[in-house]
Amino acid sequence: MCYGTPYKFGMLDPLRDEIEAFLRLTGMKPTTFSIRATRDRHFVRKLRLGRRVWPETADRVRKFMRTFDPNTESLPAARQSPCLAEA
Repeated sequence: MCYGTPYKFGMLDPLRDEIEAFLRLTGMKPTTFSIRATRDRHFVRKLRLGRRVWPETADRVRKFMRTFDPNTESLPAARQSPCLAEA
């Protein structure tokens, strides 16, 4: 039988669940999201490990998700090889 804390399984962390859904929906990488939403490249990783979030930070993250428009905001494209760029 597996016993886990409710926090670890998302029952007590709606912000983390919202972020995970946003990442799945947009295809954005966690590090990209972390940098753009909080300017902390490790935000999502630390949140997944149980990091607590200040209410002001949660508000900023939710505002980023609410106002993000994939049609007007480009995600970083995969880097091309310099050899391919010359062709």
